[in-house]
Amino acid sequence: MRHYTSLALLCLCGLYLFALTSADQIFNPVPLVVFGRASSSSQHFETISPSQVQSILTDATSSNQEVVLLFIEPRLTTEQLWETSSFSHLKELIKGDSIVYPYVSAESGLASSIEKVAASLSKDANIFLSGATFSSDITVQSFTRNALLARLKKNSEIYTNGITDLVVVFFDSKTDTVFSDMEFDAALATDDEYIDAVVKVVSAKTNGNFLAALTADKPFLSQVSRTPIENRRFSFQVRDTNTTSNDTTVYYHSYWPIAILEIYIAAAVILFIAVMGILCTCGLQSPARFESPKAHKKE
Repeated sequence: MRHYTSLALLCLCGLYLFALTSADQIFNPVPLVVFGRASSSSQHFETISPSQVQSILTDATSSNQEVVLLFIEPRLTTEQLWETSSFSHLKELIKGDSIVYPYVSAESGLASSIEKVAASLSKDANIFLSGATFSSDITVQSFTRNALLARLKKNSEIYTNGITDLVVVFFDSKTDTVFSDMEFDAALATDDEYIDAVVKVVSAKTNGNFLAALTADKPFLSQVSRTPIENRRFSFQVRDTNTTSNDTTVYYHSYWPIAILEIYIAAAVILFIAVMGILCTCGLQSPARFESPKAHKKE
């Protein structure tokens, strides 16, 4: 009996540690959206790893595009991308051809994968970098966000050298301060305007011969507490995409909404109690057989 109890307690402790270390990446995936001339309209609902993201972006830089743009948010979940109005410009940009990977598991972050993509480029390729530094021996030209946009507006060599060049923008970290949901959405809206400006400039300079991608290093978990009712409303929020004939937006929701997780956890606890009760009942000792009282008196 003690063996079963110890095993059950060990399993519960392991589940708790798993939830602490991995739950936010599994239950809060980050998005990857690729759009531009060479992309086609498709959606991939399987969960992909950072190594697969690296492979997808490496293939993009290996294409015959004149420029590849990579925009990396420090923290962003798939639901935050599609359920808020912060990325209104981006949603307009990807209404045409775009490849969407809504479920990217960023368990160790994607920054290292982005650096490996840059390292895979030709030595003659230009790499414009903003908002971060690469640790490996990669020749880059570093800019502030405004300086990078000003450089792209000029007739830069990246538009005419016949080699796929890379522009990487890491947006400012949004974790140094405690953000409310409203403040976080406002910060994302500023990033969205910058993406729109860069894409329009590059599209005009290259006659549309470019690819762009947006992803995030890690998911963002709001530090503002909600009531249980607000959590359920947020988790089960479903929008009718057929309300207007012009609305072609696709909304992606988490695999594991909070309310569903609550049900599973409660069911697991009840099942654990039931199993322990059955095991305790089966562990009770009783005589193998009972002697007849009459036979005992004859003796």
